Amino acid sequence: MITTDKELTYTVTEKEYKEGLAKGWTDDDMLKPGKYKVRRSRFVVKQENSSEQKSDLQLDKMKRLPRGNFKAKPNASKLENCKVKISLYIDGDILEYFRQRAEPPHTAPYQTQINNELQRIMENDSPGAASLEKDILNNEEFLRALKEKLATVKIKENISFASRIVDGTNDLSKFEDNWGVWQPMPTPKNCRNIAGPANSGVYQIRNKESNYLILFGIGKKCQKRMESLYPKPFGTGTRNNECKRKYILDNWKKLEYRTMETETIEEAKRIEDSLKANKNHVFNT
Repeated sequence: MITTDKELTYTVTEKEYKEGLAKGWTDDDMLKPGKYKVRRSRFVVKQENSSEQKSDLQLDKMKRLPRGNFKAKPNASKLENCKVKISLYIDGDILEYFRQRAEPPHTAPYQTQINNELQRIMENDSPGAASLEKDILNNEEFLRALKEKLATVKIKENISFASRIVDGTNDLSKFEDNWGVWQPMPTPKNCRNIAGPANSGVYQIRNKESNYLILFGIGKKCQKRMESLYPKPFGTGTRNNECKRKYILDNWKKLEYRTMETETIEEAKRIEDSLKANKNHVFNT
């Protein structure tokens, strides 16, 4: 092996090549006879400075790890402590979505974010998660405490709601006729064509299967504001309120929306305050 300050030349002899073939290796597992020049790295320098470094590379270290081999941490035996290199095809819009998510400073690389999302799905689908849910639902002590807590919260909400009715801050009935009809949410690819007031207005979203109210919002240019209901690259949504946008992206087929045009943004704000005061939306902010 010939070395310089910047590169090293490694020679594979015919004898070494035949020894590899005798062990059952293929050309994908080892280098063919000849000379190979490679640039030196900090790893090579570190190994050369080590007291355990031998004078020459060993033939056994020429064998490449097969594709898909576990790259485990030292002494790691559990799967969650290992990384596996694979090749797969994914939709271009999915790749672009995660690349966009990884653009802001101090965010994880898009590969890590994809891995984290897959891990979250795995954990939610795991038998352990299902078993935990079953244990909680069968725990009479927990259910009894939950019932008592909900009763307390319900009493407080009823008192608060009654006080708002008295002072008139929660009366939405006079606005009911101003709402437009419920419409299905557009697909992510068509979300920027969502219909809504060009000027100031209010929007509201509900789950058409459960009739649960999901969220609401306002905007000086309401239609433009509604384009941000979907995250980039589909809509114009940014990292703010990411949980809302993720919910819409995951459930848009089940959702529908309606809008109300207002004369001023101040009027829209008063309606928004009344919607918020009711506390009957999944996302109540």
